Amino acid sequence: MYRHLEHLLAERVLECLQRRYPEASLPRVVVEQPPKVELGDFEIPMFPFAKPLRSAPLKIAEIIRAEVGAIEGIAEM
Repeated sequence: MYRHLEHLLAERVLECLQRRYPEASLPRVVVEQPPKVELGDFEIPMFPFAKPLRSAPLKIAEIIRAEVGAIEGIAEM
């Protein structure tokens, strides 16, 4: 189930960014485990997206959080 959620999360993030930035050449979405358990179950580094999207990593993360919507099996982003 864990791998399924990782894949689903990466897929939804990529879809969101492709819709928002259709002309951008996007790197692969990498889902990792955070260094501390209290930070959650998944993390996606935003730095690889900063240059191709010409935007700050925090701004990209905020866009993803606002536009991806609910994902079954993931409580919150």
